[in-house]
Amino acid sequence: MKIISSKCCFCLPIRTGLLIICYLKIAICTIISLFMLSNRLESLGNLDDNIYKYIVLGIIAVLEFIFSIVLIIGIHKKHITIVRVTYVYNVLMMGIQILIAIIYVPLQTYELFVTGRGDNPLLMLMAAILLVVVLQLYVASLVRRHLGHLRQQCVSDPNSSTYSPRKPYVVY
Repeated sequence: MKIISSKCCFCLPIRTGLLIICYLKIAICTIISLFMLSNRLESLGNLDDNIYKYIVLGIIAVLEFIFSIVLIIGIHKKHITIVRVTYVYNVLMMGIQILIAIIYVPLQTYELFVTGRGDNPLLMLMAAILLVVVLQLYVASLVRRHLGHLRQQCVSDPNSSTYSPRKPYVVY
């Protein structure tokens, strides 16, 4: 059975919902980057093993920020190639995040059970990783549906990479 909705979150059109999600992702990436930067500035003197986590999270936040802006541009211009590039990025990031979740979450769970300490920030981080994977899957499905809508509304122009609106059928 195939369930395809033309709505985002069951109430907004896909285009509007994607724009809202992209603007929220930009705000969240900015907040996360500022939070990580402030934490690193506070502990500038001591370098520990967590610096690698901050570097990886910083790179992911910057990539999400850039590709959210690219997706906003593609949606506003209705440029199918730009939207397709961001779809491929979303699928690749989702794969990387699933791989990280498959490796990281069981290792940290094992560490929690071996050490016997109930580390709340660690549990929250593991829950956040799983939430990010689910949200990335949802955004990828929305972008895929938006690509389908763009293909239905437009006809390919063989002379350029942009798509032009369908011309009405006129009988002479």
